[in-house]
Amino acid sequence: MSERRRPVRPGYRRLSIFLPEDLYLEIHGIAGRSVSGWIEQVLRERLEAEKRKRLLGLLPEPLREKLVNAAGSEEAAVHLLTKVIEKGLAEIEEDEVEEAAQVAIGFAHRQERLAEARRG
Repeated sequence: MSERRRPVRPGYRRLSIFLPEDLYLEIHGIAGRSVSGWIEQVLRERLEAEKRKRLLGLLPEPLREKLVNAAGSEEAAVHLLTKVIEKGLAEIEEDEVEEAAQVAIGFAHRQERLAEARRG
């Protein structure tokens, strides 16, 4: 007996997995007819969590320990690290804007002095 499969949406690939029947029934009970969508959402959430853990793992051990101690747990440390990075990037952007403003002000002052020198 051959099953007719629906075509796969563009940008997607078919994946066949085998689950114990009790797990399958539980998932089907929660997800209803949208088992694939539910599994996709769970996998995306899990991948994001793994990416955050990997980010923490890239830090040197002493720094990682300080961060975990300051935050209270590894999961909280990842969130703290993200906030620290975002704050640092915002400060860098702010500094760049301030530096660009100073350059523009300096340029304006030079132009003003040149204009005064030409007039006088």
